[in-house]
Amino acid sequence: MNSPYFNGPSLDDDIIDRILMFSPSFSTFQSAILTSRSFYCVYKAHPRSIVQAVACNVTGSSDLVPEALRVARYGDSKDELNDTRESHGVRGVSIEKVDSDEMFITPRIAQRLTINAEVVNQLEDLFSLRHKNRHFKTSQLTPTESFRFRQAMYRVMLYCNVFHRDHYKRWVFEDSDEFKRIQSAKERFLAEFCSRELLRIYDVSCFLVKSISWAGAGNNSMQANHYRAVLAMGPTQILGCIKMRSLNSVTQYRGAGYILNPVFQEYLSGPILKILQTRGQKMPVSFESTYRFQSILDTVEGENDCCNQCRSPAGLNLLGPTTLEYLAWGSETLSPENLFFRLKGRLPFSSADHDREFMLNQVKNTEDPYTKLCDFIFQDGVKLPEFDNWKKDDWLCEACFQKLVEEHLHLWLLDRKRKSIGKDCPYGYHCRTQELVELPHAKRYNHLCAPTRACE
Repeated sequence: MNSPYFNGPSLDDDIIDRILMFSPSFSTFQSAILTSRSFYCVYKAHPRSIVQAVACNVTGSSDLVPEALRVARYGDSKDELNDTRESHGVRGVSIEKVDSDEMFITPRIAQRLTINAEVVNQLEDLFSLRHKNRHFKTSQLTPTESFRFRQAMYRVMLYCNVFHRDHYKRWVFEDSDEFKRIQSAKERFLAEFCSRELLRIYDVSCFLVKSISWAGAGNNSMQANHYRAVLAMGPTQILGCIKMRSLNSVTQYRGAGYILNPVFQEYLSGPILKILQTRGQKMPVSFESTYRFQSILDTVEGENDCCNQCRSPAGLNLLGPTTLEYLAWGSETLSPENLFFRLKGRLPFSSADHDREFMLNQVKNTEDPYTKLCDFIFQDGVKLPEFDNWKKDDWLCEACFQKLVEEHLHLWLLDRKRKSIGKDCPYGYHCRTQELVELPHAKRYNHLCAPTRACE
């Protein structure tokens, strides 16, 4: 090894070749060839095989590299971009095996591969948590299940690139010839896949729709068909909404009129279901609560598990150490916007708007707020006596978790406000005077306490 920092015997070129081929990422690979002349010379002798091996490591499988490359390469050609409107997105795209010449990976394509692979990895982790095994935040899919998911996700990415929302900025009426041409182009694109592959694409698209609807929990202005249209944003932007727990991107998307445009209604599911129906396949029903994504998953862990307290079956929807943030945040009753109304007594009707704003800010500006809330509840001296047999690592149904939160939420809020707290109101959280806007009573006194005097 030709390096001023290495005094040992030089490595054989074959060993260096193997080391480079096992690089877990393109950045690691680049660092290796830039820090050693020997490594660089071996790379220059076998550039394609080494880079393709790194691409396999990045995507997770050699069989996934062609799928990932199609996504990374699409739109790189000016001709493709110019032809998309005319051909409605199907020109130059093939699902056949990528030619060996097309397998050469430039630095720009390598960067796209890396970004897309990270998106797929994170979405697989979430899919596993919600639909495979709730005990782990990292993917527990088997290699076969993981391949099915990743392959389908890359195909959804490609579909969203081919039929990109920016290609259809103006309204397309359902009875127009243009609408029919677009739908026909979608069907031609998808018809190249066998029915089994279409079902996997359909399952992945349903998972994305469910995920974006989770990010929109509490947003009453968004309807179910809106979420299905938002799929046109693509997996990368959907993941961004999930991570930000925000629909800001969707709001802009809807503001531009995209969501209501007929060309985005049943954006992916419509063409798939039509093809499957033509082929005589059984139609999947995706939005049932018991839907199991059978085209991707062979087994599901804990789907019949019960709540540790009331013993009601909830399976993968049980709230616990790994699912607490996702399920609580996505709950209509426990979402940050509605959490204030889970306070005891008449506190939710208090005229002290600063309490509502304070709680909303505390939840939204705290990392893992529901985990922090449980940490507070289960610390010494906080948990109420009736919850003595409840444990921090219990798996709870939403009703039991809501009960736990409602009985302790005012204590948590009081703890957060303790430094600037006022004198306790003798009527506590049952006080009616706090509802009167014209009186400063609600702001002057603390109502996050049990009453010491009966209301008249």
